[in-house]
Amino acid sequence: MSLSKVVNPGPHLIVSEKVMNLVLHGISGSIAGCLATFILYPIDHLRTKQQAHAKHDKSHLDKTADSEPSEIEKSKKEHGIRALLNSLLEEEGPLGLYKGVVPSLANTFVNFGVYFFWYEFFKGHFIKDKFSLVGYTITALFAGTITATCTNPFGVLHTRVLLNKEKHMGFLEAIQTIWKNEGIEGFFRGLSAGYVLVLNPIIQFVAYEYLKKRFNGQTSSSAVVFLIGAISKALATCITYPYSTLKVNMQASKNKKFTQMELLKHIYESKGMKGFFAGFGAKLSQTVINSALMLVIYERVQAFVKQILIAILSRRRA
Repeated sequence: MSLSKVVNPGPHLIVSEKVMNLVLHGISGSIAGCLATFILYPIDHLRTKQQAHAKHDKSHLDKTADSEPSEIEKSKKEHGIRALLNSLLEEEGPLGLYKGVVPSLANTFVNFGVYFFWYEFFKGHFIKDKFSLVGYTITALFAGTITATCTNPFGVLHTRVLLNKEKHMGFLEAIQTIWKNEGIEGFFRGLSAGYVLVLNPIIQFVAYEYLKKRFNGQTSSSAVVFLIGAISKALATCITYPYSTLKVNMQASKNKKFTQMELLKHIYESKGMKGFFAGFGAKLSQTVINSALMLVIYERVQAFVKQILIAILSRRRA
């Protein structure tokens, strides 16, 4: 049964059916994103911590410059993925791997829900039957810009909870702290970098749609969806990762006057170009697997969500 058969008939039938189709994609995206994120959250947790260590204040830079090579090397090792994992397990136990998972899932739910809703909306306006590089680029640009604006506060909250030294800082406490100390501006820390990172979904989804066409649009195989999802996300991640590192550090910073150029300078002076790729290995594995898994779930969950919407609409109509 299709949605059109259960949407109330009338002069606005077509509009209503289109809206319900957008809701279908939005809900499917939210569910798929949350499931994939929860499964792979520990990897993303460690990656965020490693990225944040790329930022050093001036005093740390001066201290490091005067240190012996062995001390500098020790500092680097302490910020490695294995060292961070051991430290986290020792201090907070296994549950520490899921610290900040609530704001992360909230961010993911809104992020993917908003993105897939607007992606499908603009896709209907700019994409016809054939693959269009310009059409998919515009679609991903508009959907990504709207999503970046709506979800930035959740990203700030997730980063602050994750990097807070207090073990039991909650979601609501983080909101109160940011509002009290930084005002509304605090929730949009790193938004400018977020807009640049809209390039990531543009590259990802243009590549994804192109590869789907190369496979004749066949997404019945989960293996095919996983493969093209992984390839497209890997390409996008490699190109945009340095700005991802910048965004995390901007969101972690509580200094209202900390500009992008100042942060870029700090990262470069402390660790050189490698500083912009801190945690890249963990991020690449996490984001590629996450995206590929999410797209597989997304393609499969639509039928389930569709049946639920049909049941709800049928009951309301009756």
